[in-house]
Amino acid sequence: MKGNVKHLILISLIVLAVTSCASTEDYRFNDRDIKISLISQEIGEEYRGYSIEVKNTGKLEISDLHFYMYYPIITMNGYKGNPFKIEGNTTSSRPVNL
Repeated sequence: MKGNVKHLILISLIVLAVTSCASTEDYRFNDRDIKISLISQEIGEEYRGYSIEVKNTGKLEISDLHFYMYYPIITMNGYKGNPFKIEGNTTSSRPVNL
């Protein structure tokens, strides 16, 4: 009988400890937490170069980032579609150079 009471108390304490350590905050991804800023730009005769900084101001850690950029091609008569895209992949520990 005493053994059963001890086991019941032990199990109750374990359940209490586990449930009290659980987080009650619900973390959800919010795209407003991602800030994209133009750091610098370089314009040459035949090219344009941009440095872009992406900051995560949210509570969730982003472990893998895929950045896609599509841009039109400027012609003498205006613009035309571009079948190409620039893709940058990174982890949170290193920058991406495109």
